[in-house]
Amino acid sequence: MKLDNMRNEYIESRENGTSFISQALKHLMIGIVMGGCLFAPYPLLILGVGVAAGVLVYKKFEDATDQYGTLLRPSYNVLKEPEVDIEGLGEYLNESEKEQKLKNNLENNLENNLENNLENNLENNLENNLVSIYVNKDKRPIKPTITYNTFARIYPFPSNENNNIEKDSEPML
Repeated sequence: MKLDNMRNEYIESRENGTSFISQALKHLMIGIVMGGCLFAPYPLLILGVGVAAGVLVYKKFEDATDQYGTLLRPSYNVLKEPEVDIEGLGEYLNESEKEQKLKNNLENNLENNLENNLENNLENNLENNLVSIYVNKDKRPIKPTITYNTFARIYPFPSNENNNIEKDSEPML
């Protein structure tokens, strides 16, 4: 019964060429203009405010109307949200499947990032451990340099006639 009444109102408004919003805006503008002209010292200012208010009201309700300016009533104008094709895979999923797919993608990305970071860290640590880092008096590390002592420990070749390795040698560049 209620649905039939609403349908009849909709049909009448289309036949008459008037809609709820256009009628409401017309009455609002007439009321503001009459009130502004009768009671305000600056009727043009009130008229401008009324026009601005009317435009704002119209823009506010414009999205909620159909092509004829009639308010969409959710009782018989229910628009179903279309299914979204995620990542162009041709799969139309509902909300829970979308959330599950996004969660799986996030977990896979985290795992891949962790594996890559571990591999890079291991490679960097191995490279840093192969050369000794020369530390100055302030205990601040400078660029890795290979000292004579490092070579002497790895490759014991004679350095003097007595085969004594100098302990305090300068780094070789």
